[in-house]
Amino acid sequence: MSGVRRLAATVNGPAAECRVGRAKRNPPRWAWFHDVRGGFRCALPTLQRKLTALRGTQTREHRSPGSLAIAIVALAAVLSGADARAADPFMPEHPWHVTGYLGQHVDTRFVHVIALKDVQFTDSYIGGAGLGRVFGTSFEGGAHWEVEGSFYRHWGSQEHWEANAALVLRWQRFPWEDYVYTGAAIGHGISFATERPILERPDQRVIYHLLVELEAGLPGARWSVVGRIHHRSGVFGLWGGEGGSNFLVLGLRHRF
Repeated sequence: MSGVRRLAATVNGPAAECRVGRAKRNPPRWAWFHDVRGGFRCALPTLQRKLTALRGTQTREHRSPGSLAIAIVALAAVLSGADARAADPFMPEHPWHVTGYLGQHVDTRFVHVIALKDVQFTDSYIGGAGLGRVFGTSFEGGAHWEVEGSFYRHWGSQEHWEANAALVLRWQRFPWEDYVYTGAAIGHGISFATERPILERPDQRVIYHLLVELEAGLPGARWSVVGRIHHRSGVFGLWGGEGGSNFLVLGLRHRF
């Protein structure tokens, strides 16, 4: 079954069909792009309905992150269905990565965290793991387009689980790349908490997710260390109100 059909079956059910095909006139280099685009055209309406229903039921005390997990699995099904490396000669040999994270909450505005100005740590912590995959490249491999799903456990001042899905752009061309591998990434997506986070205003369960990350390792090595700002917010009132939360996170990553 193709990645497009797997996406439709995962999101809409086993009986769903996707009739969006790849045009023969498209160059093979962009074949993976048309597979992904076709899959989203088939599944996007259902994904939108699921996310709308999820936002409408935020007042429930207990709800599993099933809808967000479905979105992550559906996207992974599309990406694994196409031979992306054959279509893009700059795809990495090891496109998948798994990362373990550990971080602490900072009662500081996001812009001040970026500048490491007036950073104030609080008694709230997170630990978890993330799974990501490169699905495309730009600038002859200098930039990687990735998708990442992550799960965290909160403890300390707040006790709950959190799930996230993000689209990530990673730049990895630096003058010192022959000596130290360096990656700088930014990701945008959606975050779901199993309970209303007491450290956030607004204390919404489904909210916007932003990540800013630096990665470093030996050239050609499959292990690396990462530092990340893990951010949840209402995007200046666009998503339910102003406010949010920030965590400074360290991680260990393995590519495969």
